[in-house]
Amino acid sequence: MNRIAEICNFYSLSKIKEYIDNGGKYPLHHIWCYDKLIENGYETVDINYNDQSFLNKIGKRIKIANFQQQINYAFRSKEYDIIFAPVASDILFISFLKYLKLFNKPVIAICHKSYSLKYKSHLKNIKNSIERFFLFRGADRVLFLNENIYHEWGKCKSYKNVTYLKHWGIDIHFFNNYLQSIKTAGSADYILTTGFTDRNFNILIDSFIGINFKLLIVTKYNYLFRSNYRKNLNIEVNTSINPGYTSVTQMLPLYYNAYAVAIPINQKLDLPSGITVIFEAMAMGKPVITSENKFFPIDIEKEKVGLVVKDENGWSSAIQYLIDHPNEAKEMGERGRKLCKEKYNYDLFCKELLSHISTL
Repeated sequence: MNRIAEICNFYSLSKIKEYIDNGGKYPLHHIWCYDKLIENGYETVDINYNDQSFLNKIGKRIKIANFQQQINYAFRSKEYDIIFAPVASDILFISFLKYLKLFNKPVIAICHKSYSLKYKSHLKNIKNSIERFFLFRGADRVLFLNENIYHEWGKCKSYKNVTYLKHWGIDIHFFNNYLQSIKTAGSADYILTTGFTDRNFNILIDSFIGINFKLLIVTKYNYLFRSNYRKNLNIEVNTSINPGYTSVTQMLPLYYNAYAVAIPINQKLDLPSGITVIFEAMAMGKPVITSENKFFPIDIEKEKVGLVVKDENGWSSAIQYLIDHPNEAKEMGERGRKLCKEKYNYDLFCKELLSHISTL
């Protein structure tokens, strides 16, 4: 029986699995196939992350994420047969050791960024190149999160150990269970926006000037909002839902009662920021309005599940269009749910990932 060490630097997977086994409601796409590994006969090793450890503090200074945990896994390699990292940047130090032939356990990782972005900072470009070099030459298998990220950096094709995933998506059963439990229609009287990574909520705040519809922003309070949002009675900011075991469950009624979901993203990215919220909105049958991002695995407008805004000036008209066309918005939501059921879901992702792991 193979033993798999799954590295996750933001929470304990074993504790979440225990929470679910005891009846807790939690979307499985956030545990990255941990449950399916167990179901398929693998033993799992979960060495917890300690953000405040001395070595992790050093790691932050020298720009090596998850430094303490990587060292722990290196010294405790007799406890497992394979390392799986849902986020490739979490095993860059181990990839470095692999490249130097100082570590010999198979490593498989999912890469969320393209490494194609050219920064203004020369030092950032050097760091980007170093990360890319050791990851692609050290890890036994690198799986880009989707095809668009994989193709952006053309040299990926020259690595036989590098490919991409076709089906990363959300736990559709988690959202279906909620929808089946609701007996009344949603209010559909606001546009919802949520998330934490690379968001630009001020675009929406400015866009809602003159729009007679409510905007609900659900996020951390450390975002800097335009001061004029307090003057707009149609804009509400909710900072009470913090990331944790119950955060997505708390979001379900907010998704359900939303008319649509907006995902405003900062530009010049090399990763698909916002895609989790997009898929969650689709699973709840909601149309989406999003900033353009070439690293999304889905063509929002081609699939007719929402609208794509190519610049800041287009947000107001996109929002107003969706408000003015409720039948079209409803059809977009229905198509989105269908796509999540058929293609972008956790079951298909796990099946695909397990096929790669079995080859190691």
